Amino acid sequence: MRRVEFITSAFRGNASVHESQAYLQILLHSLVVLDLAYLRFHPQTPELYRSGVRYHREPQGYEQWLTVPCVVEQRWGDCEDLAAWRVAELRLRGVDAWPCFHWRKFKTALVYHIVVCRPDGVMEDPSRVLGMGWDEAWKAVLSFPALKVG
Repeated sequence: MRRVEFITSAFRGNASVHESQAYLQILLHSLVVLDLAYLRFHPQTPELYRSGVRYHREPQGYEQWLTVPCVVEQRWGDCEDLAAWRVAELRLRGVDAWPCFHWRKFKTALVYHIVVCRPDGVMEDPSRVLGMGWDEAWKAVLSFPALKVG
């Protein structure tokens, strides 16, 4: 597959929280749209929870945003990859789902976790379903309200 990279100043020391979150919303929306297009072109793609894909955290300081075929190929994704895939498949079924995120400043870094939100208020966490463990850092992040993307 051809590699395309977006490199931004977001999430760095000089970027404000608001700037970083604005970029995050745009990137999440874009990933969902790409996954939605892929699933429409490839209707035989297995559903996320039946695909055999697992959650895996990327190394510290390294971040790739993967579309459905890339996640399938490497057999794992992290929170934005899995949440975007799940949102796309729900939208294909007529469910008005969207990615939302929890965030918190943890030590010197902003920590984000992406989940799926539904109009009925249910928050679904594909990362947790697919093997993400819990530690104190994630509990702290999830204690903050989720912010809607879009």
